[in-house]
Amino acid sequence: MSIEPDILKGVVRNGVIEFQAPYLLPDGTEVEFVVTQHVFTAEEQAEFEFWDKLSDEAFQMVLDLEQEKEDAHR
Repeated sequence: MSIEPDILKGVVRNGVIEFQAPYLLPDGTEVEFVVTQHVFTAEEQAEFEFWDKLSDEAFQMVLDLEQEKEDAHR
């Protein structure tokens, strides 16, 4: 016999999970949280879009420049 797990839905606000409905779970109940969606800030999303636009060649040039700076400081 298999028992299907309950799925408790909620969102994180200020680092705390707020469930969509009140759930009373007894002490000792084992839980596992799975992040199903990460919401990026507008700044994070803009940065992802910027890097997506760069070609592999341009990205490699950026990496090469960073390496040159590191080598110069040694």
